[in-house]
Amino acid sequence: MKKSDLRPSPPEARSRREFFRAAADCAACTGAGFLLLLPMLSGRAGAQSNGGGDKPVTEPKWVDAGEVAKFPVDSVVKVERPEGAFFVTKRKNNTFFVLSAICSHESKYQVRWMEQQKVFLCLTHGALFDAEGEVKKGPAKRPLALLPVRVQNNKVQVQIGGVVPRPARKPAAAGAPS
Repeated sequence: MKKSDLRPSPPEARSRREFFRAAADCAACTGAGFLLLLPMLSGRAGAQSNGGGDKPVTEPKWVDAGEVAKFPVDSVVKVERPEGAFFVTKRKNNTFFVLSAICSHESKYQVRWMEQQKVFLCLTHGALFDAEGEVKKGPAKRPLALLPVRVQNNKVQVQIGGVVPRPARKPAAAGAPS
């Protein structure tokens, strides 16, 4: 028995041009599929916000977040609208606090509320924010954007594209817990 008898027989012969054309078609289909899935993979499907920036990315617009009764006291409720996603917290004094759902690190990816830990987490780069939207762990350097909120006709309304300036934080005293 010769060594050449042990080798598998070659597949049907293709021209070099046919091979490269098939490879290019495969790469194009893979790239197109990736581009279609990218918004879902990044958690940003349809979201528009300033992600903690100082300037709005869209013309400010008031949108309904829901009836006042939809929001229990001291809970964080995520609201997703075609205009953007945000988190609404109803405080004990019946006032509302609204944070953008877009991480301030790259202003692209949505954060998630982790109820047990009482933090917002960006799954993309691991940034953590406290319940007020302040940075607990980087890489984010800015807090989550505060969005304007009002109650009209028993409905909570949030201004998408608006920005509420955050007050400057006082530095912690030496030796004080931060």
